[in-house]
Amino acid sequence: MAIGVAQGFVIAAVLTKAEWGIVQLAISIGGALGIYQNLGLASASTREISATKK
Repeated sequence: MAIGVAQGFVIAAVLTKAEWGIVQLAISIGGALGIYQNLGLASASTREISATKK
């Protein structure tokens, strides 16, 4: 965890505010997709999509 915090400080020091915002947005979207997959909704969505295409 400490390495992750240190990495965040280094990245924040290197990037501009706009770039940092884009990175945070990408991390947030990635986290949301991870939660989506962990809940098992990905397989449910696949089943629903395949059922509607039949």
